[in-house]
Amino acid sequence: MARQPGAEVRAQSRLGLLGGALARYGGAVVLVAAAFLLRQRIAAAAGPLPLYITFVPVLVVAALLWGMRAGLLATGTAVILSWYWTIPAVGQFRIERASHVVGLVLFAATGVSISAIAYFYQRARQRTATLEDEAKYHLLFQNMPDGFAHCRMLFDDAGRPIDFVYLDVNDSFTKLTGLNDVAGKRVTEVIPGIRESNPELFEIYGRVASGGRPERIETYLQPLGIWFSVVVYSPRKDHFVAVFDNSTQRKQNEETLRKSEADLKEADRRKNEFMAMLSHELRNPLAPIRNSLYVMERATPGGDQARRAQQTIDRQTAHLTRLVDELLDVTRISRGKISLQRQRLDICDLVRQTVEDHRSLFEQAGIALQARSVDHPLWVNGDPTRLTQVLGNLLQNAAKFTARGGTTFVSVAANASAGEAVIQVRDTGVGVSAELLSHVFEPFTQADKTLDRSRGGLGLGLALVKSLVELHGGKVGGMSRGEGTGAEFTVRLPLMQQEAESVASSGAVEPKPLHTRRVLVIEDNVDAAESLGDALKLSGYEVAVAFDGFRGIEKAREFKPDVVFCDIGLPGMDGYQVARAFRNDAALRKVFLAALTGYASSEDQQRAAEAGFARHLAKPASLQMLEEVITSLPS
Repeated sequence: MARQPGAEVRAQSRLGLLGGALARYGGAVVLVAAAFLLRQRIAAAAGPLPLYITFVPVLVVAALLWGMRAGLLATGTAVILSWYWTIPAVGQFRIERASHVVGLVLFAATGVSISAIAYFYQRARQRTATLEDEAKYHLLFQNMPDGFAHCRMLFDDAGRPIDFVYLDVNDSFTKLTGLNDVAGKRVTEVIPGIRESNPELFEIYGRVASGGRPERIETYLQPLGIWFSVVVYSPRKDHFVAVFDNSTQRKQNEETLRKSEADLKEADRRKNEFMAMLSHELRNPLAPIRNSLYVMERATPGGDQARRAQQTIDRQTAHLTRLVDELLDVTRISRGKISLQRQRLDICDLVRQTVEDHRSLFEQAGIALQARSVDHPLWVNGDPTRLTQVLGNLLQNAAKFTARGGTTFVSVAANASAGEAVIQVRDTGVGVSAELLSHVFEPFTQADKTLDRSRGGLGLGLALVKSLVELHGGKVGGMSRGEGTGAEFTVRLPLMQQEAESVASSGAVEPKPLHTRRVLVIEDNVDAAESLGDALKLSGYEVAVAFDGFRGIEKAREFKPDVVFCDIGLPGMDGYQVARAFRNDAALRKVFLAALTGYASSEDQQRAAEAGFARHLAKPASLQMLEEVITSLPS
């Protein structure tokens, strides 16, 4: 049978102890024998010597080097050698003179005294070393950053761990746990409820205290609300030492990192979905536009087919414009680049107008649209265009997700106690699942996941609603009892002083007499430039077109326009340089310049104004907007 590793260790330990004992006691005997032989030689050469002159130093050396027992053995050996070989009668264990007896006894007593003194000296040195070690240990113990607790485990009659007593703790224990004066107390007394919340601790500590095998654990101490990383070992039977640190911050960081990773994955997933949606939504209008262009090329001008094709292009272009506007608005809001044109307005009137503007959309979809409002004005400080956009998005959302025969309810009321105007849009449509409801105001969130995407959209409408309402200092919320139960969205806007008088309505603006205007279009996109020129010509204006900045300036000197619509991103000479050239030219200085560009941020508008543009229009601008610019010029 093979020997167990533990048995080999114990055998080696016993051999080591035996070897040490032989070295100590054998050394003592050898020293005494050497001292005896030295005395005999000196006596033979120089004459008689005192009996014990060579033994005393040897006793001192043996006692100091190897301890009291070695000193006593050396003393006994020296007494025997002296008695037999040096005290008459020599060669016999017999003493003839009483004085020799007294001398031998005194020598023996001296040897015992030397051994005792050496013993107490060594004890004193060991005690001093122990105290120094304890002082070092205590200094390290109290200043170590980790918590330290020496405890005694308590077991029931069946040997199950039921509690433990704190014997000693360091200062870091108090700092990390917030527990004070725990020495001598049971843990169930110090931390009530720990046995119920963390039963695994008792099992692990009990196993270490009884078995002696160290363990490492990480646990959440629920009564203290702290995570601990603990190393446990047993210094002796039924005792354990726990060395630990507070890992709460690390666990929180890990949880934050995990959440961030999950959020990034979710954002990446939604981005991919959005790109797929964007591709789908942008392609959808292009097909009917291309088909309608094909029809218009071949249909009789002014005929039914041509008119239907024209209406299709108009609808699909408006749809594309709305998609691009939503993307731009989200970008501006996320970058904090959107500004509100606030004014005092009656939110009831704005809601009524917006509902009427969208009524045809609901009639075409076969959805009833009902509106209810208080019978007095509710004044808010808001941007009418943006608030109309908010309500319009909610109405379009309701129309999109309500089936034919359904109903959408719009109401406006005042919450006097909160000082708020409350707008509610409720429909009987498909509803919102609980999972989606918590994300419905986030960008790119879509309820329509079907392959045909019959309801369309980019998932930006409600995100815009939330951002615009919050810019007004308001709040928006959604509610649904689940899929198939409809949805309700509530907008809350802070009211102005309700007692304020209504702003007097302004008089009607008289139309200005028609004057033929000369319009110059500077645009490097040939299709865009020529189509805009043709549209303006059909409206009765004289139009010239240039495809870059240099030719635009030359054309302006020849054509002498009243107004110039100029792109910014021109090749060679950009729109800002064109505007500066106009303002520095005496013949062109008074020409009205309007930037017509896709660069539509607030910084772009400021740069355009600084360059000399009087107006800044974002592409695609409607023909109506361009005509408003032209007709606003002085006669």
